Formats: sequence, structure tokens, C-alpha cells
Amino acid sequence: MNEMMEKEAPSPQQAEMLRTSGLYSNAVDCFTAWLENNKNDAWSIAHRGAARAALGDHQGAIADLDLALEMRKGYYPWAHAQKGEAHRIYVRDIIPWVEENLSRLEGEINKSLASFAEAIKQSSGYAWAYAHKGAMHAVASFIYKRFPAATGDWENHFNEGSRCFRRATELNGAYAWAIAFHALLHATNQDFDKAQELMGLAVQRNVNHDLHHHRAMAELLYYGGRYQESLVQGWLTRQLDPEDILVLYFVAQSLFQSKSPNAKAASDLALDRLWTLLNINVLMISGLYYARGESKEAADMIRLLLGKQNMETLFIAHSDPVWEDVRNGRVKDEELLPVYQALISGKSRYKKET
Repeated sequence: MNEMMEKEAPSPQQAEMLRTSGLYSNAVDCFTAWLENNKNDAWSIAHRGAARAALGDHQGAIADLDLALEMRKGYYPWAHAQKGEAHRIYVRDIIPWVEENLSRLEGEINKSLASFAEAIKQSSGYAWAYAHKGAMHAVASFIYKRFPAATGDWENHFNEGSRCFRRATELNGAYAWAIAFHALLHATNQDFDKAQELMGLAVQRNVNHDLHHHRAMAELLYYGGRYQESLVQGWLTRQLDPEDILVLYFVAQSLFQSKSPNAKAASDLALDRLWTLLNINVLMISGLYYARGESKEAADMIRLLLGKQNMETLFIAHSDPVWEDVRNGRVKDEELLPVYQALISGKSRYKKET
């Protein structure tokens, strides 16, 4: 993709293709190159802002979207909706630290909802804006219900979120994402019967077949205390997709809750596969850090694996081309080399030379 960008002059169409393909960093670079000689292209500025939002560059995203809106004299429904989404993404990313960021978080929620509302005001049939406004209300309802220090009204957000999801699906009957998120809204309010009903509807409307519906149903049924039904959905998940490891958790826990004698065996399998998945993820994260030139971070990740190696992680460590120079001694990185050698040797720790 980068080679293609070097051979062809940058264009907004090419940049948008990169953005919609999930290559957000490349999209930002391509939009920026185009804008060097096309500074008044509000469309490209807005779409670069959306790419920046997806990358977590909140400040850059808002700056681009505000500039595009200024250039269009405020009438630009798509940019208003993307500005709402940028604030929503920011809220999603700081939720783990909600208590220490509560005031900022509440402000971002309000900004998000205001931007979505303006998009809908300018384009009343905008299903995407309704659905993502509903998603912001759903997150707000979850936060305000569980954190007493917050000032928002969780019930109002719940009702508004539900209204937005309903309107989105009235405008687009095949909008499975909106229906599935509506199910999540009810699940966070402990109404698992309604959540399951909506998830079933999402499956029916899912023309792209991109919802993991059996696992989602197994999860909702488990949380709702309907363990036998959860087991059935878990079994169907494994039949259709044997590589779906996450569903093993819901199967094992449902068996424990049902007092099944098979619970221990199911939990052994779940623990084995989940630990393997975790270790593979950690090793791949390490490889990405190393490819970026961040050797210390790569070494820190590998340390987490020492003593937990198995055949799959050892195969990856020995075979992944990203580690080739380290394996062959062409890199003398004092931080990374000893922990990598400990990893491929199956050691549980390494001794740092002094």
C-alpha cells in the first residue's frame, strides 16, 4: 500500500480508500499530502479528521472537523456526526479511568450528543447519526448508573438511547449494528430478556453475516442466568467456528452454575486455550513494538511470557521474520536479546549480565 502511494500522486479518493480499509495512519498521510496543494478542500479535511479520530488523535480530529465545518459555514451533517463520533471514541478510551476523569468525561459526552443532534437536525434521515448517538447515550447510561459522583440522569440516557436505536432501524431496517447495540443497552440495564430478543432480531437482519451472534447469545444468556440455553448457544458457536475461544469461558461457567460434573473438564480446556491466546497476543504485541523500533517495550512484553511458553508461542518466536535479526545475532540489543534468548530456550527467567 505504501509503494502504491509513492508511485501515484495523492488523491482524496485514494486517501478515503485507505481510511475505509482501516489504514488510518496512511490515510492521514495521504490526505495531508493532497491538502498541501488543495488547502480549501473541506471534504478532505473532514475525512482526515475522521481518520485521526480512529487513531485516537482526539485534538487533531476535532481541529480538522471544526475547520471543515467553518469552511462549510456550519452546514455539513457528515462532519457534525463525525465530530460526535470523535468525542464518543474519546469517552470510550478513557472509561477505564472514569473516576479521575469524571468532569472531563461528562463534558465530552455532552459535546458528542450535541454534535450528533446537529447532524440529525441538518439531515433528519441520517440513520448512522441516530445509531451512534444511541451508542453514546448507552455509554452515558452505563456510567451514570454506576458512578454516584456523576451528575447525569442514567434513565434519561437509557430512554434516549433506545429511541435513537429504534429510529435508526426505522430508517434502515437492515442496520444490524444498531439493533445489536440496542441489545447491549438493555443488557447493561440487566434486562437480558429484551437484550436476547433484540440480538435475535439483529441476527435476522444481519445481511453481511458479520455478527458473532451465537457467542453473543451465549454471553447474554449466561449473564441473564439462563445457563442451559447459554450452553446450547456455546455449543452452536463451537460447531460453526471451532476457533472461537472466548465462548469457552461462557460454556465452562454455565456448567459450573448448573452444577455439572463436566465443569472441571470444560474449565481445563477454557484455561488452556485462553492462556494460549493471551500469550500469543502478548508475543505479537512484542513483535509490533520491535518492528516500530521500541525495543524496551518489546522486551517488557516478552518478560510476561517467561515461564509460560508453549509449543505455539515457541513456534512463533522461532519462525516470525520480525525476530530474524535477533535470532541470528545480527542485533546486539542489551535490553531485548537476553529476554528473547530466554524465551526461545524455554526458560522461566533470565539473568541480566552486569
